[in-house]
Amino acid sequence: WRAVHAAGAAPSPRSGMAAAVCNAVVLCFGGVIDTDAKRIGHSVFMDELRSFDLQDERWEDPWSLPTGAPAPRARMGAQLAVAAGRLWMFGGMFESGSREVTLADLWSVPLGDRREWVCVTPHDYASQEWLGDADSDSESSESGTTADEHSDAEGDAKYGARFEAPMVAPDRLADKARAAVELVNGFHFAMMSDAPRNSAYLAALEAVVTPSSVVLDLGTGAGLLALLAARLGARHVY
Repeated sequence: WRAVHAAGAAPSPRSGMAAAVCNAVVLCFGGVIDTDAKRIGHSVFMDELRSFDLQDERWEDPWSLPTGAPAPRARMGAQLAVAAGRLWMFGGMFESGSREVTLADLWSVPLGDRREWVCVTPHDYASQEWLGDADSDSESSESGTTADEHSDAEGDAKYGARFEAPMVAPDRLADKARAAVELVNGFHFAMMSDAPRNSAYLAALEAVVTPSSVVLDLGTGAGLLALLAARLGARHVY
């Protein structure tokens, strides 16, 4: 084994990314970031199509696709293959509420300059039967509640209820729905931990922010850009 110190902006940490090799280039799609590995419905599924050059050992930027063009939904565990000058993708899975949905759609995209996905065989959601877990179904029947109702009840629980003394939840979050807080925080944690992405933002701001700069960060979200601007010495940051 050899540790590869790859150049370029690497994908964020994830599992279940599909991959195929074509002409010394690894093509990768999707994957999942688990925000709570113990609970279904607390995962962020990705729909990026990325490539890694094996000769230059460099990650390329995500493939840009025409605005509004059809594209496969985010997923993990798909199967990829290269044939006839196209990348082909079949299946995979994603989560919808308390359910894990296994896909049976087939997509393809040309490997040339014209990168537009084509859906060869769509997934038939209407005919898909939810089988669930036998043990969970049995327990739900005995208690008179369904798996979805269990999920809803857990999702309605207050965030502050998950902590025991001496730990406490911040007042601004304590009365919020636990599922919503964990989902949002988990997604932002993954973004804030994406070092190549953050380094690119820092380099861009370094080129324009001066001690006399007044910075307005619209839609600040986690506040990363505002924090970086302040760190770089901007006069005012809003």
